[in-house]
Amino acid sequence: MRWWLRAAVLSLLAGVEGSGQSPARAVVGRVGQSTVLGCDLLDAHEARPPLYVIEWVRFGFVLPIFIKFGLYSPRVDPEYIGRVRIEEGASLRIDLLRAEDQGWYECRVLFLDRHSTDADFQNGTWIHLTVNGTAPSHPWPLLCCCGLIAG
Repeated sequence: MRWWLRAAVLSLLAGVEGSGQSPARAVVGRVGQSTVLGCDLLDAHEARPPLYVIEWVRFGFVLPIFIKFGLYSPRVDPEYIGRVRIEEGASLRIDLLRAEDQGWYECRVLFLDRHSTDADFQNGTWIHLTVNGTAPSHPWPLLCCCGLIAG
């Protein structure tokens, strides 16, 4: 890996001091299974829940892959329809993981009943999702190829 690319990845993982953003995190999933990308920007214990918009942004995508406002149906990227939903505040659950789901994701929450700047909107944590392939469900091919099963 080139030194500048390595430095960029390490700076994302380390987070930026004083930026108001949390350091990046890593999540590992397996093809066909589910995983949750955590986002703790909403306080479930508030007396009056704030009015907000939740966005999940994926690096390299023009539009957010998930946008949720109030009781309206969420806007979901076609690649994720039927596979994503919000749970535990603003965390994103992705079902039926695909290898192409691997990449960088960011949770953003825009509070509509509070004064904020554009910088406040990018208030989430970058999460890198690694998607591993599936393991064989039966060891038979390995055993047969190695000659461990007598015929």
